[in-house]
Amino acid sequence: MVYLFGCDHNCAQTYSAESALDDPQNETQRQFRELLVKAIEEYDPALIAEERHPDVLRLLALRSVAFEAATDKRIPHRFCEPSSMEKNDLGIDGGPPTQDLEIDPDIDPFLREQPLNIQTGSTHDKWRRYIGHHCRIREEFWIDQLGEELNKRVFFVIGAHHRETLRRKLQSRGFEVRIVKDAKRVGICKSSMMPKVAFDAYKDIRRNGFSPVS
Repeated sequence: MVYLFGCDHNCAQTYSAESALDDPQNETQRQFRELLVKAIEEYDPALIAEERHPDVLRLLALRSVAFEAATDKRIPHRFCEPSSMEKNDLGIDGGPPTQDLEIDPDIDPFLREQPLNIQTGSTHDKWRRYIGHHCRIREEFWIDQLGEELNKRVFFVIGAHHRETLRRKLQSRGFEVRIVKDAKRVGICKSSMMPKVAFDAYKDIRRNGFSPVS
């Protein structure tokens, strides 16, 4: 059984390495940890995995709530996000197409990455290509990283917008999946919500599948 914890990357999954989890500004991260610990005690997972790469955490000076919870509970942990070199090999080394949006990149550290080089089409189509191409490949990479562990009880911490698409992928391969709905209710920050045009493209993907627009 795979338990998907879809959450907010900035306000639940990680916190500043220059702070302590007990600091007031990390209240939602503490709530997410409490949710994880309660689930660990109830389901006794064989592995806790997450959509992060340790190099990115070090670069952005962030701590992983899931990694710390797994360490404290003596449960194996695995980072499943591809490295920069692996993303380049996979053809997904560009970031989101934010050049058409009025977004402060300080809001979300991931928006500091190099924008996706898509020169034609509407902003909706650019986001649909990004989600349909990048997210599909990344989700397949995560599944490959988990490998045989998927036959065990696994907790997987991911961005909330991956919950449904990853669930379908895993179920199509014969794995039992449960979405932990309480995870999405923890630490949702208005400042890090997906831009409306991106969310509309995401809903389009959910309805019509991952095939990119031509």
